[in-house]
Amino acid sequence: MKQLLATLIGLLLSASAFTSYAGDGLSLIKIDKNAESFFGNNRDELNVFLSLEFEVNHQKIKATDAKTLKVRPHNAGFDTVLFSFFYRDSIHRGVFICKLKGKETYTISPCTCCGLFAMAPSKNAMRGDIKFVNNSSLNFIAETGDEYLTIEPNKETGFIHSSISMNCGFRPTKLFIADPSYVDPKFLYENLMTKSEAEQDELEKEQDGLILFSFNFLFLHQEKLVVTIDATGEHFDIKL
Repeated sequence: MKQLLATLIGLLLSASAFTSYAGDGLSLIKIDKNAESFFGNNRDELNVFLSLEFEVNHQKIKATDAKTLKVRPHNAGFDTVLFSFFYRDSIHRGVFICKLKGKETYTISPCTCCGLFAMAPSKNAMRGDIKFVNNSSLNFIAETGDEYLTIEPNKETGFIHSSISMNCGFRPTKLFIADPSYVDPKFLYENLMTKSEAEQDELEKEQDGLILFSFNFLFLHQEKLVVTIDATGEHFDIKL
């Protein structure tokens, strides 16, 4: 229940600016015209990419579209992107938040590793930093992109660069705060591999249950995110 509450709070934060728009122009979003060349003869992976559909601030575009989507970015809060794709006879859905800029063009292209797609701006593309402020008396573990970080009670971290593989730097990143037992050695890959498939599934579910707050963020323009934990350790806030 705590994780659900925190996730809903995160989504509400991104939705809070739906009626407040930036006045410095529209963002343009398009699909990479050379997308098919990324896959060579692998038609299965190509078909998954081509099944992608996006909804950016209520405006829609498909991976098969030749059009350029015009989107008005929000002045306050975050821009929200819903997406779906067809894989193994099922429709999969996801959501991430980002901060679009007016008068900027963003291209959606296949991701070369660790994901299905990337979305990058035409100018000044750079991943950003994340800072955690802990106003509670509890310890937490945070995921910053490619490493775990301990958040000590009643302290705050500095800004930490959120880095992932250079080949997929502009894909949405899952950032989260978890109970410290999330990094228990029993969840390590080398220990999981000694278990049966059923035991692995149970351990993975147990570990996922230790995540208290999570959201997917796409760094585009060297953004600086601040995630604040309130005094109870049960409520979380995201701001730029």
